[in-house]
Amino acid sequence: MAGIEIVPFDPDAPNAKVLNALRYEATDVYRNRIPVATQANYESVLERLSTYTPAYNEFVSAFVNKIGLQVSKNSNWTNPFAKFKRGMLPFGSTIEEYQTGLLNAYVFDPDRDYGEKALFAKERPEVQTSYHTINRQDMYKFSVQRPMLQRAFLSEGGLMSFISDLMEMPTKSDNWDEFILMTRLFREYEDNGGFFHVLIPDIAASDSTEDMARKGLRSIREYASKLPFISRHYNAAGMPVSANPEDLELFTTPGFQAAVDVEALAALFNVPYAEVPARITVIPEENMNIPGVQA
Repeated sequence: MAGIEIVPFDPDAPNAKVLNALRYEATDVYRNRIPVATQANYESVLERLSTYTPAYNEFVSAFVNKIGLQVSKNSNWTNPFAKFKRGMLPFGSTIEEYQTGLLNAYVFDPDRDYGEKALFAKERPEVQTSYHTINRQDMYKFSVQRPMLQRAFLSEGGLMSFISDLMEMPTKSDNWDEFILMTRLFREYEDNGGFFHVLIPDIAASDSTEDMARKGLRSIREYASKLPFISRHYNAAGMPVSANPEDLELFTTPGFQAAVDVEALAALFNVPYAEVPARITVIPEENMNIPGVQA
């Protein structure tokens, strides 16, 4: 096994490097049956894999679980909402989210002798709690067809190309299904009276004007300047909260985003003052699923 190079994921790795990397971590039975791969002995390695089922099964398992796992992490389409995920939940299946409110103020008189009742009386704070539970645990199945794998041996780099195509299916399916589920939260929140509505011109309309787009931008900047101040107006729970502009995320439709870019930002001389004061995530109208919403 001396001289075998084990390297991180390389989408252009030649077949021999892939075969030898897997052979390096294989069982003794596999290594005794399957020789070190070279440019010249592909046919011999393929024949031995094909005729000895235990070695073939070990190869396919390692090929998918080791190489395929790395490929799936480099998928060409990822859920744009993945940036909001906060990692794994190591224990349990529920997360508690709570928000505290404000305390009542009392006049302080330095000449007054405060007794135990005033000092130690209970002052129950305003608290609201939400619970989030796991609502998705899926699996995706696929089969590695022996003829397709055999054809992958026929071209240099064919193994990595084959596993990339193979792993793209479950990875893309998982990312898309996750995206659909996460976008449904917008409609669910709206149906429960969550969003604070602000009326602006129909900027996404095909006949929208520069003036309409600028009015929409002005409204966004106005509320971005209001949100740093504590208010109960802008959340469904009616809790006193605030948000700094650098913490805001603007979810918008492609039509709105395109109209703002073309009709407003491109026409203004001082572009930085016209830009939206938030990070932007674009969502197709059908996935936003709230009639009339633009952002």
